[in-house]
Amino acid sequence: MLVKIKHRNVFNDIHLEPTWESIDTIADSYHKACPSSLPVKVGTVLSVMSRLLPQHKELGLTQDRAWVIETSDDDTARFMTAVIQNRNHRSVEPIFSHMRMTSIVDELSRNVDCTSVFQHNFVVDKYYDLEKVLKLMYKQLHTAPLAESVGRTVPILIIDSAGAIPDEFWFHQLSISNSIKFEDISPIQKVLGELNHCVIKYAEDNPDAIKRELKEAIGVAREQIAKFPYRVRSSSAVMFLSTAKWLVMKGIMYNEDIQEMLCWLQTEVNNRSTLSKVVVKEIIRLLSNVILSGRLKVGNASSPPYWNPDMAFISSDGAINLTRPLFVELILSQFEVPIGHNKVFQALKADDLCYANPGEDMKTRTVNGADGAKNKMRFVSLSKRLMSEEANRIVDMTVASDMFHKLDKPIDNFFPFIKHRRLDMVAGQIITDYKHGTPFVAVTGAQGSGKTDWIMMQMLQRAKAGDVVIVLDPTNAFCREELSAHMVPDEIIDEYVEFWDMSTDGFPVNIPDYEGCTNIQQKVERLSSLLISGMHLTGPMQKLILVSKVREWLADKPINNTYELPSLRTIMGETADEKKLRSRMNALFSTVNMYSDVPFSWADRLSAKGKILVISSGNANINEHANPFDIVLDSLYSYKDIHREEKVTIIMDEFQTLNRYKGCTLEAILSRGRKLNLSAILASQDYTDKKDPIGRFYAYCGTHVFFRPLGEEGVKTIAELTKLDANVIRTLPDFSCAVLGPIYSEYYQKNIQLNSAIVGENYRPDYVGSYD
Repeated sequence: MLVKIKHRNVFNDIHLEPTWESIDTIADSYHKACPSSLPVKVGTVLSVMSRLLPQHKELGLTQDRAWVIETSDDDTARFMTAVIQNRNHRSVEPIFSHMRMTSIVDELSRNVDCTSVFQHNFVVDKYYDLEKVLKLMYKQLHTAPLAESVGRTVPILIIDSAGAIPDEFWFHQLSISNSIKFEDISPIQKVLGELNHCVIKYAEDNPDAIKRELKEAIGVAREQIAKFPYRVRSSSAVMFLSTAKWLVMKGIMYNEDIQEMLCWLQTEVNNRSTLSKVVVKEIIRLLSNVILSGRLKVGNASSPPYWNPDMAFISSDGAINLTRPLFVELILSQFEVPIGHNKVFQALKADDLCYANPGEDMKTRTVNGADGAKNKMRFVSLSKRLMSEEANRIVDMTVASDMFHKLDKPIDNFFPFIKHRRLDMVAGQIITDYKHGTPFVAVTGAQGSGKTDWIMMQMLQRAKAGDVVIVLDPTNAFCREELSAHMVPDEIIDEYVEFWDMSTDGFPVNIPDYEGCTNIQQKVERLSSLLISGMHLTGPMQKLILVSKVREWLADKPINNTYELPSLRTIMGETADEKKLRSRMNALFSTVNMYSDVPFSWADRLSAKGKILVISSGNANINEHANPFDIVLDSLYSYKDIHREEKVTIIMDEFQTLNRYKGCTLEAILSRGRKLNLSAILASQDYTDKKDPIGRFYAYCGTHVFFRPLGEEGVKTIAELTKLDANVIRTLPDFSCAVLGPIYSEYYQKNIQLNSAIVGENYRPDYVGSYD
């Protein structure tokens, strides 16, 4: 049976269980039994420091700060209590703040010797319980019941939210975020009890030695603490650090432990919980809970899902807004930490987490109801940083849910355009045919911004939906190698895509097609139109000469095959205009293999539903005044003018190289495309909204897809059109774009015209590869 020995020092009623082990043996046991963690080291130092209070007093040091351990975990709180109130104490239970004052005083007098450990938990304890305990702790610091005027105990508070401690109470704080749990704490308690016995026995048996050793440790500690921020400098901190250094002298701790505790002491003020942190933590918890549980629905300020007073809404600046009564009911009334409403708003505004009118706690916002009525009201307006990641995701999904739709949501005839930047949701259009709406899309952006990638994905979607897709590719941007580089699998390319190089294969169809022509005059007009388009003729005299020569030619020799077209050059005379026509014709025919016998007609091509025909110029350089792609476009237009049922999508990359003069084929297609069941995607690096040779064609397009533009003028123009911030347009990442036009709305169950653009990443179907 262990015998209790009473050491008659200033603490004349301390009872310690003896140990006959040497300090070196105890040090070895300590290192084996105790985990090498900051909480254990701090607890050890506080316990030993409480035994050395008389020696510190002799050297001119008394306590001026309490110690706070912040943890919301019950196991951790019990562990720290056991470490500090070690095996030699009469009780290892803390003093709970909710106890009656008479019970607390009785507990202090009967079961507390050198450390008094209080515990407050806001889940079960009231705020006035905390105030009661804090006053008692600071009374302990500054009141000594013994004649020697040595503070009897080291007061320590274990609390789940240290930020609720008023600023007038100064303390040192250790925050423990990870749970500490031991099945059996008794080995640690045993070795710490033995350590305490050794400390007391050493102090009584060697008073001069310990005084000398502590004096040396205090001198170094004072120098180090003097370099700390003002709020950290305290007599208690010097006592703590000098005790730790003395334990190093005795082999209980290492210099590395000192460095870790120095780092903690130096930064603990900045890292500790504050009132603002407590408020923010509570708001995040409560706001996230009501959103995740569905108790708080979220809408938009001016679009579906529409707001009502029982909901929150997301404003254009990204804030989440709700009425004050709703905020009080769902959030403030549920606060576990009792803080006044004014202090909550002060704390939020101090951290820029609450947006308000000057001198107020609320923000005036305008919201639109489902009936279209605009209401100007005042709301509690909070930053989305006050929601958890999962709650933010739910809010983003809800707010986006009208225009963006889950990937697995079945929507008939839906063609995704863009993917949400954070969510697995896509936005796009319902497309059934091209006879309704405005079936033309303008795609613009700087080189390398992602526009070709976007067009490729639309090309594949339309082919899979049964369209015949014709791609006019003057720059070889849609060749096999480029499709592979954009992660289109070979099996998809082989199944859907045919590549046609006009420089080696000739025109993709037999050009002299006179279907629907009933006389020579109509044939002349048909063939003349093809040549005028291809040769980019604008002058009336040149057009008259060409028509005259075509009439003369057809009257003499019927032209029914493409390879016969070059012979037209032989009947051109030597006048200046005829020489110019011959030169243009030479330039036109020089980029195409005119002697290839092409067996296809447009009827053949357009009967291959679900196929993509990529027409390129190969290695030939297209002359700006003579473009064979215009002949292809003109011949297709003539065919579709007669055969209007087949759905055809025409993709015109770098369309500015085509004939853009007034009355050109491109303009005819854009003005009459709906009647012909034609859709067109026009791509160019340049964008302008002016009525110039490029801008006037964009005016025909109902949908605009903007990638990062060239130059500041483009940025300004597009920002004004899309109603997006110029910096958003300027900094669009590669493969991201802004879409303006009709977009499918879940609320309206149809495409609706957007007032401002939506932004997202290029949609890539699951049958193509990923760039990741």
